[in-house]
Amino acid sequence: MPKKRSYKELAAVCKPDTIAEVYMQEGDQLIIPLVSANQEDLKSINTVCGILKKFASSGVEDTIKEEIRSSFFHGINITFKTGESLSMHYVYDPIGLALGNTHGNRIILNDKQAVSDFGKLKRVPQPPLSVQPNAVRLGETLHITGYNREFGKEKSNVSVYWAPSGVANSNSKDQSLLIYTGTAKFGLFDLKFKVPASGKAADGTMKPLPLGKRTIRVLDYAEITNIELLPTK
Repeated sequence: MPKKRSYKELAAVCKPDTIAEVYMQEGDQLIIPLVSANQEDLKSINTVCGILKKFASSGVEDTIKEEIRSSFFHGINITFKTGESLSMHYVYDPIGLALGNTHGNRIILNDKQAVSDFGKLKRVPQPPLSVQPNAVRLGETLHITGYNREFGKEKSNVSVYWAPSGVANSNSKDQSLLIYTGTAKFGLFDLKFKVPASGKAADGTMKPLPLGKRTIRVLDYAEITNIELLPTK
């Protein structure tokens, strides 16, 4: 089994093509991770590597052992493609950053620019689902945005259903009609489509969309109620 590399050794090789993912957490708040396969994340991953290199050149070893953190951890976890990882988080008095790789003392970095850069890495996603407008006619355009948590995948399917309002259960799913299938890019989607006159039922048959107020549901994780479907003019 290969020997685990030190943080200085990992800092020396840190660049987007050696990083798999940078996972970020702020307590129980969802933060979009940085993924090296996503071109839009490369600048931020380079920032992470720059901070790591500052640890290697200016970090000071602390006597406090790095602890296993709870689900309310506030920081980032850098995962290399080799499977090795490092965690980085804020420290206070004075304000700085701490680095640990779960098998040694933590390293402290007191660098104002690094702290500032670290704070700018966080990306909070838009709401899980947004639907505009909330009243639409058959044949008119519906605009749906949100995320499906598949942040590590370049492409993933997004299925949009016209469903009965109320608690989602097996009965409501049987009555749901598939009206559109789109694509999310690294977990985020921005869909525009004309509302069809019919949708696909669970049994594969096409059925007319009921008019009136119902629910737009995306997969099983998010829904917007009281969306009104009106007849064509």
